[in-house]
Amino acid sequence: MSRFALLVALLGTVACQHEATDVAVDDAPKHDGIDRLGLADANVLLNRAGSHEKKCPKRRGKAKSACVEQHYYVFAVVAEDAKKVTTVSAWVTCADETKSLAECRKAVKAHEDDVTGTVVVRVGDEKKTMRTKSGWEKAIEDAEKKHNLKARPRSPVIRLGG
Repeated sequence: MSRFALLVALLGTVACQHEATDVAVDDAPKHDGIDRLGLADANVLLNRAGSHEKKCPKRRGKAKSACVEQHYYVFAVVAEDAKKVTTVSAWVTCADETKSLAECRKAVKAHEDDVTGTVVVRVGDEKKTMRTKSGWEKAIEDAEKKHNLKARPRSPVIRLGG
């Protein structure tokens, strides 16, 4: 195989990995092995959010802290025709650099007509991988408590635009 043909084959493989698989919102948990999803018939509920933040303590003097602040925000996504919202099949989040819920809500609102992105985590991953819960999973728990919601097992958290 020539170098050019090999390069074309590799680039084609990489390009295919970045294409999203389009699925209905309610089917999102069933597509466990997919790392990029596009949700058809999606309704992002900007008023049904959850958050988890790890803030670093203030330090005196010039010494640098090894602490890294972490901010996780999620918004429930349901099918457009959903009548009563109690069970959530998918969640969306914004870029890692976002430092407030309001900033994340604004970023998500800009993408709410195109719910496509990278799956960053799925509900229940901590049991599957034998690790602690991620910040996104803790943010989902926050949304469940605040808004009387229930996340479906394996429901994805999708970073929009990612």
